[in-house]
Amino acid sequence: MLTNSFSCYVFLVACVLPLVGCQQAAPTQQLSTAPPYQLRFVPHSHNQLIETTLFTGVLFNRTTEPAPRTFIEAFTPTPAEIFLAETILRRCVGEEPVGWQKPVVALGGLFPLTQYYRQYFGYQTPDEHKIIWINAFRRPENSTDIPLAWQQRKRGVEDGGNNYFPVSIHLSTNECTDFVRNSISP
Repeated sequence: MLTNSFSCYVFLVACVLPLVGCQQAAPTQQLSTAPPYQLRFVPHSHNQLIETTLFTGVLFNRTTEPAPRTFIEAFTPTPAEIFLAETILRRCVGEEPVGWQKPVVALGGLFPLTQYYRQYFGYQTPDEHKIIWINAFRRPENSTDIPLAWQQRKRGVEDGGNNYFPVSIHLSTNECTDFVRNSISP
């Protein structure tokens, strides 16, 4: 199923993106517009692959991966929630500065975000705050070098330096937390 309809794009730009902001942002700060995207189901899975010019990732279905803690409920993220999470992520790493706000992820050594595939997992806390947990890993130079299994199940990495990083994006507070570059050596 391929979705790239004008009505979805208009909804994202008109209804979702005006809600995006950072706590220290000036009220007159211009917001980015959502890029055109393609959305299709991953073969043999309930997950969906989303592709834009800025990022490629998989929206994991809530039934694919259990919630990390018993008090958190898994949900399937929507494209609108992913665009919001991506906007917050770009601001947190300093790729899209907002006013005088400094990047939250200042550990350095990351490649430009366009060089990472993403896995998106949705979690909701008991007080109904939505979190998008992003598992990012660098695209190989040759796209045939990576098996498509990353689109069907969570990819685990025990090192890998700046080629991999996880981060939690809090949609209600516009914050990035739990960023860990998978190696502390330069």
